[in-house]
Amino acid sequence: MFWQIIMVVFVMVFSISETYAESCSGRGIELQVLGSGGPEVQDKRASSGYVIWQDGKARILIDCGGGSALRFGQSNAQMTDLHVGLFTHFHVDHAADFPVLVKSSFFEDRTRPLPVFGP
Repeated sequence: MFWQIIMVVFVMVFSISETYAESCSGRGIELQVLGSGGPEVQDKRASSGYVIWQDGKARILIDCGGGSALRFGQSNAQMTDLHVGLFTHFHVDHAADFPVLVKSSFFEDRTRPLPVFGP
């Protein structure tokens, strides 16, 4: 079941073009775009970052480019709720804010490891 969800997410991630930092509705499974920009600052968007919500809790983080950590906080997501972090690749516009989120987990009393996977 987990891998089926991952496959659905990847299809959804690459077909979405708008960015929102609003909280998700809290029911079922939802994909939230934290950022869909690239490495340019002139595009005025956070770089690539996505959260999969399950029943109102952020469960999966996919990429975490520049600006994504701010959007993560604005969405009311909690590091303590995350089950896994996934990276499509390690370019700066997909991974730059990940250390910020890892550090923030110290302030949220995260007590379990966060598995992280990538290429």
